[in-house]
Amino acid sequence: MSLRWDTSEVDRLAADLSGAPSRIQRSAPKVFEVAANKIKNSLRRDAEGHDYLQSGFAAKVNYDRLGPLAYEIGFDDEGQGELADIAVYGSVNNAPLM
Repeated sequence: MSLRWDTSEVDRLAADLSGAPSRIQRSAPKVFEVAANKIKNSLRRDAEGHDYLQSGFAAKVNYDRLGPLAYEIGFDDEGQGELADIAVYGSVNNAPLM
């Protein structure tokens, strides 16, 4: 199971950029990469300092580039990263930690 967000507005933005001036089109991939990195870093900060999570848990947050304007940001599906859904959403017996 993985975390999912509604990215429909970002998809529309990517489509809108196709009609933008060339200087904006050339800089868009870098802007998206910087944004993906900032989101990754924010998730890592949120995942740090919890008593019930091991210290390496935050390092499991990464992103994959799926295309010039497409990134998937979340927890790696290995080690504690497989438990990310419980940390983020909680369970029947545990409240969300993030």
